Amino acid sequence: MGNRLQPLLAILTAVFNLVYGILLTSTSPLSIEGYSGWMMLPIILAFRSDVSFYYALQTMRYFFLLIFFSAAIWKIRTGAIFNVEQMSAILVNQHAAYLVAEPNAWFSNVVKYLVTHRQLSYIIYLLATLSEFIFIVGFFTKRYDKLLIIVFVLFVLLDYFLMSINYFSWTAFLACLWLSKYKCPSTDRPVSALPA
Repeated sequence: MGNRLQPLLAILTAVFNLVYGILLTSTSPLSIEGYSGWMMLPIILAFRSDVSFYYALQTMRYFFLLIFFSAAIWKIRTGAIFNVEQMSAILVNQHAAYLVAEPNAWFSNVVKYLVTHRQLSYIIYLLATLSEFIFIVGFFTKRYDKLLIIVFVLFVLLDYFLMSINYFSWTAFLACLWLSKYKCPSTDRPVSALPA
């Protein structure tokens, strides 16, 4: 009986997370993009057969790769990647309130140092863009998915430290990269029938 309810529960969870994300982000400074994983990933569990589950997982993997890779393409398309002062401007804009409220704090000093040393902050921006761009490799092979996991975790940690942007909810997508090493099952048995 529980197995029959699995697709319905998965869809209801995805819809609930979507509504929750819309309501929360419409009444707070949070962005809905942070809830993408919680809205999309439950859909994988809506599929009951091994083959369907496998392809749903792979689809989410490509969705994640596309989002991350497209961020780099957008920086190239807008020309931001060619602007040496881009990262310094972003840092000032992102931390303006903190710089005014706590001008002598150690983090304010780090931000001020990076703002005044444009070349260093540009190198950080360039490395961040290259780390996003490197996700293109996932479209051609799954061999480097573990490396992409490491790159993503470093990106999230450094983004949180430097920009105070919380992308930790996106780490849920890393399961798609981690599980990509498994081959497509040859049978179409229900997922619940798999040996533990």
